[in-house]
Amino acid sequence: MRNIILLSILAGTGVALTGYFVWLVIRAVYQVYRDWRLGHELAALQSEVTDWRARRAHANRDRLNTGCDHQFEDGPGSTFRRVCRHCGLEAERTSEVCDHHWRQLDSPIPRSSCDACGQEIEGFLGMPCSPDLAASDLNTAENPNEG
Repeated sequence: MRNIILLSILAGTGVALTGYFVWLVIRAVYQVYRDWRLGHELAALQSEVTDWRARRAHANRDRLNTGCDHQFEDGPGSTFRRVCRHCGLEAERTSEVCDHHWRQLDSPIPRSSCDACGQEIEGFLGMPCSPDLAASDLNTAENPNEG
């Protein structure tokens, strides 16, 4: 009787170990298949992004073909916008509706305005200007505390 119990315990352990190893092999095969499928999806996405970038670069070259000898530098009042010093056109088109043509305004602080839509940017970072700040508050030469 002891032999039958011992043999059944050993057989159950063997079946459990065999089942575990079969499960490990099936899981490894599934991981390999999933990695292969994700690799193909990644390759397709990379080719799609490459095509999109090529189309965008071509559209940007066409947009900049205005006859101007562009000299891009940091935009007036902005470090994030590269603007042509001759025509005011940005080097890269933004995601906004307007294709901005920036002109520097006479102001005590650096400020620019778009010729097409009238949007204004001010300051070092090129943020849209705040309408509640009066220009007279920005003129430090008339400050009575100076002197």
